[in-house]
Amino acid sequence: MPQLLKYVDLADDIFVDIINSLFKAGIITEPSASALVGSKG
Repeated sequence: MPQLLKYVDLADDIFVDIINSLFKAGIITEPSASALVGSKG
């Protein structure tokens, strides 16, 4: 199971990176998306 958790962690990091990139590119301006990323801590 630890391996699965590793993949989930990695996917989570990649997801946050993608969201951040979209923000910087100005593609996303939704407050809800910002709240989604912010909730990660």
